Amino acid sequence: MLKIIGALMITTATTSLGVLSVKQLKRRVRSLRTLIGALDIMRSEICTRLTPMPELLELLAVQTGEPANIFFTNCLMKQRSMRGRPFAELWRSALDSTKELDLKETELEPLRELGSALGRYDTDRQGEAIMVARKRLEGFLQKAEIERDRESKTRTMLGIAAGVMITIILI
Repeated sequence: MLKIIGALMITTATTSLGVLSVKQLKRRVRSLRTLIGALDIMRSEICTRLTPMPELLELLAVQTGEPANIFFTNCLMKQRSMRGRPFAELWRSALDSTKELDLKETELEPLRELGSALGRYDTDRQGEAIMVARKRLEGFLQKAEIERDRESKTRTMLGIAAGVMITIILI
């Protein structure tokens, strides 16, 4: 009886690891989607309404979904606490401290580059920079969705198989 309980615990633990891995893939896709939506709002606000950056960050913190809203909230807090520093620096700092985005370094790069253009150039150039970042994020989103669809079942089944294999070895 004790062996059966142990086997179930091991299988449950390894299956959970597989499921957590799948959730990470889904969080990455959600992050990219919410950031792309936020860039659409940002471009519209900057190019048509000429919204000042502090007001824009507040708007994005409220109107975007999670985890993008966490990033914009962090960015807004950094702007308030890092007064006098260049916007690109506080943007980068907010990106680095928002672990909830769950993005790879290559996926963060377009956002870092965008931070260097925001508030620095005229509205047309800022709009162009936003579109460039958006396009690159869309490419990453497509790849992340393919990876999620391809890897989800594999990772879950791998977790189950690992648990069963460990159980067989131990018994």
